[in-house]
Amino acid sequence: MGTLQEVIPRYETIYDGLIVNHSHNDYAEALAETGAIGGVCYFAFLALLFWNAWKILAADQDERNLAYHAGAFVACLGLLVHALVDFNFHIPSNALLFLVQAALATSTLPLPSERRR
Repeated sequence: MGTLQEVIPRYETIYDGLIVNHSHNDYAEALAETGAIGGVCYFAFLALLFWNAWKILAADQDERNLAYHAGAFVACLGLLVHALVDFNFHIPSNALLFLVQAALATSTLPLPSERRR
């Protein structure tokens, strides 16, 4: 991770001497730096995130829980779409925000009857 600026000059067909720090696509940079194994790990994480969040959204009965989970899931989607055109997951606060929102989107809350105990 973080080796794109050392690797890219070897494979660039017309090297102009400029240093490329990051690709403006987090997915392309992750695939370039980690290869197929890293790509499978990223895809598995995103598939689990989507699967678990969708399952929780479908099962939510309380409107407040649905709002919390839907808001967190949409925030994750927004950050994932933004990663297509920028390297926003290299900014620690954005990466942390994504992980917190992913945890909120896939968390289960106790039922109202269980909270009273």
